[in-house]
Amino acid sequence: MRLTSAQHSQIAAAYERAAADEKLPPQPRAGFAKKARWFRMLAEIAAAKEAAVGESADSYPDAEREPLLSVGFLVELMQVASKRAPSAPSGH
Repeated sequence: MRLTSAQHSQIAAAYERAAADEKLPPQPRAGFAKKARWFRMLAEIAAAKEAAVGESADSYPDAEREPLLSVGFLVELMQVASKRAPSAPSGH
């Protein structure tokens, strides 16, 4: 089952609320923050896919569907996301 961009955003928001809960220990909060970032990225990808499907359906209604994401696109997206994410101090 695939989730929509809105559903990914809702999940990310729930993880963000858990990460902001100061009653929880730091380690689970860090894990929740990491999952929130992951689901935000999935929401962005899903939104891009939804927009691309809408555009391609309008432009080429009879065209065969091609995979919308390539490995290069995902690598580039992850690099951009890692540059945006604040770096956490290493606990090693």
